[in-house]
Amino acid sequence: MALRRVLSPLLLILIINFCYPTQAIDQDDLLVVAVASSENDGYNRFIRSLKVYGYKYEIYGLGQESTNAEQRMKIVRDNLVRYKDDKKKIILYTDVYNVIFTQGPVFVLDKFEGLKPARIVFGAEDKCWPDENLQYDYPMVGSNEKRFLNSAGFMGYASDIYEMITSQDDIKDEQIFFTKVFLDESSRNKWSIVLDKRADVFMNLNGAINELQLPANGDDVYVHNSWTDSIPTVIQGNGSAQKSLNYLSNYIARTWSTNEGCLQCKESLFDVTQIDDLMQWPMVYIGLFIEFPTPFLREYFEKIMKLTYPKQRLSILIHNQVEYHKNITEQYLKKFSEDEYKFVKYLNVDDDTTEAEARQQAIHECQEDKCDYLFILDSIAHIDHPDTLIKLIA
Repeated sequence: MALRRVLSPLLLILIINFCYPTQAIDQDDLLVVAVASSENDGYNRFIRSLKVYGYKYEIYGLGQESTNAEQRMKIVRDNLVRYKDDKKKIILYTDVYNVIFTQGPVFVLDKFEGLKPARIVFGAEDKCWPDENLQYDYPMVGSNEKRFLNSAGFMGYASDIYEMITSQDDIKDEQIFFTKVFLDESSRNKWSIVLDKRADVFMNLNGAINELQLPANGDDVYVHNSWTDSIPTVIQGNGSAQKSLNYLSNYIARTWSTNEGCLQCKESLFDVTQIDDLMQWPMVYIGLFIEFPTPFLREYFEKIMKLTYPKQRLSILIHNQVEYHKNITEQYLKKFSEDEYKFVKYLNVDDDTTEAEARQQAIHECQEDKCDYLFILDSIAHIDHPDTLIKLIA
């Protein structure tokens, strides 16, 4: 009997080692999966970061109506079923619209290896939600560690993840479901679930903005968490942290470098001058706003007229709120009207159109006219380079 008690845990260890590979994970076995209903700026930013670092990824749900938590998990289950028996593939699930990757697959897998014997790893944060009372059920953590599960990002072996997300028929709330799975000791042990307590892989910015540092390694700007002293890879900016993520996106994921400045600005450049038919050039709606007495107003208008862009593809809206400038503005209004601009519209000081109303009108008319670009220029700013529009469109 005593020998049996000794052999049982050894047998369990042997079974686990047999079922799951012990050698280093091949980066081709890492797959990023996410659910998105439409492509927008946040989506494009997310995809760009994946491509920059060479991730393999699958996006589910595109073209469908906006999805809630229950629908998202159903979509994930339906698509991961083909990996349900795969004990080599590593699935990394994350949100889309508020997430940026800042390192490549090798870094992620090294960090995942460092968390073994864990087979599923969830992101962690400082706040227990949506039920704060559950905080008392969480295991204690060390200093400078994150204690509470965040369901916006997790990774693990495909077979384990599929088994976990199909252990309940309907998952109406991801955060509640995964929290209960983690807090249940038998489930936690069954799938060897741990939290990324030191934000090695996942960092949620919500409530952690003060922990951020942005050091640079050559041309690569990365995120350093000063609280956990880690370099996280998957940066999540949900809720009130979205603006902070937008700020970070100007620098991380090889967007900017200390030597070359803006790197993303050099991607997917569009040389409009290669279009021979001028009527096929993008349509630009220009809003000119004279809201305060302004010196050198004549030069301001002259520089607009010297733009090296087909006038047939330019629409002009002028809003003048300064009586003193009425004469000179109407002189140039006549010049604009006599030229080949698509149309010219003038809102003068007598129209009682406020600045806010005029700016909103510019946006509305641009949309109504199906313009490709809206270019706003206040009278206090001058265009010194005639090819400014061409360079901005590039």
